[in-house]
Amino acid sequence: MSYNYENGYDENVEPKNYGSTPKPNGFTPTCRFCGQTQMQGPYDSQEQADESATMSCDCPEARAYQAEQERKQKREENIVKLKSRLGELQGYCEKRQVNFDNARYDTVLKIGIDVLDGIIDSATLKFARMKVSVGINNKSNLVIKFTYSDGASLEV
Repeated sequence: MSYNYENGYDENVEPKNYGSTPKPNGFTPTCRFCGQTQMQGPYDSQEQADESATMSCDCPEARAYQAEQERKQKREENIVKLKSRLGELQGYCEKRQVNFDNARYDTVLKIGIDVLDGIIDSATLKFARMKVSVGINNKSNLVIKFTYSDGASLEV
């Protein structure tokens, strides 16, 4: 039996909770640095919810974290591109009958990663009749230049 009070209260109606926001899947997205909570989509874990909140928070620590995460992601993408370009270099060497074995591939890959990480500015390798240069251009892109020389010199 329901009784309506004069103020409009019905004891069979579920009271509304105006003091909190609903949490998708029970996880509250919270910035790891400032503790600010945010309302976003459903999550599989509290860690995933916190990562999402931290990546969209505007506090100084979160912005620094976002920049670091973006740098790491770009680094990984550049390493994938570097490996692809080294594959092209292998094909170039094969056409010219220059030995570009796994050891040389690994050396150029390591140098390319060191250039990406800012450990070295640039490097030039010479082997057989090949010259391979690795560096960063003005647009902050990794550049691999390779040249095959079939020239000869004569001394008189």
